[in-house]
Amino acid sequence: MRDTVSDLFTRIRNGLLVRKPVVRHPHSRLALAVAQVLVREGYITAVQVVPLQRSCHLQIELYLKYTNAAVAATSAASPSAAPAIREIRRVSKPSRRVYTRIDQLRPSYSGLGIHVLSTSQGIMSSNEARRRRLGGEVLGEVF
Repeated sequence: MRDTVSDLFTRIRNGLLVRKPVVRHPHSRLALAVAQVLVREGYITAVQVVPLQRSCHLQIELYLKYTNAAVAATSAASPSAAPAIREIRRVSKPSRRVYTRIDQLRPSYSGLGIHVLSTSQGIMSSNEARRRRLGGEVLGEVF
């Protein structure tokens, strides 16, 4: 696996499509930091690091969040529970890095979504980066 963030976003997206309560991902500090940003911003419920059985490797468990919204009527599986994440996508890729200053970063979905940024002070959401006046690499966008 070369691109940890893309793999994490794909696992979250696929887990939401089949209405899984928990998604597992191989542990890395980058994936854990991105998952913690999603927890702080309220897009997933919790994150936990657990050891694999009969192995010395670790895994990250992401507890996905679903809401009881009127928008849920578009989903076929369960009309009473819509995913908290409508769209999650990678912006900066290994083949094309995207860097930005915070004053040049437009609000995601008119302020309803967030960008996940890698800054000199760590991985953070665009809201937190605005408060700290920091720019960096735009890892992804969540709505």
